Amino acid sequence: KNKLENARRAVADILNARPEEIIFTSGGTESNNLAIQGAVYAARKKNFMPHIITTNIEHPSVIETCRLLEKRKLAEITIVPVELNGIVSAKKIKKEIKKNTVLVSVMYANNEVGTIQPLREIAKEIRHYRKQSKTNYPYFHTDAVQAVNYLDLGVEKLGIDMLSLSGSKI
Repeated sequence: KNKLENARRAVADILNARPEEIIFTSGGTESNNLAIQGAVYAARKKNFMPHIITTNIEHPSVIETCRLLEKRKLAEITIVPVELNGIVSAKKIKKEIKKNTVLVSVMYANNEVGTIQPLREIAKEIRHYRKQSKTNYPYFHTDAVQAVNYLDLGVEKLGIDMLSLSGSKI
């Protein structure tokens, strides 16, 4: 238990997070699933259909989880296409936010084309929406599995609520 808690503190220090916010899973796929399904199931209530916004370049562990939730009628999804340069527009993400949007999930660094998404700008748009609507939603998740060795992972600085990593990529 002590070794686990020490590891939790070490990871929290790297991410500029609190140790109680760190959840260890078997890898990136399970982390993505936990973040997405957790947000949806936590928000589900009678006569409320949770909405998820993601992009068309997400890892299958993100996009297929969203599609499965939609297929099972547990959530609705909006897939925002990236621009020709492979970057998603923060303004387009904000435009898709609705009253029932509970989660925005955008990959930090793409494993196939190497694009780095503008997480800070997206987070700014989400914060602006939250402030206007006086709500805590939507949460902002990023799959940072490919970014772990190369980019800043400070969750507060990035403005994200949930971040998925994989120890096998470190």
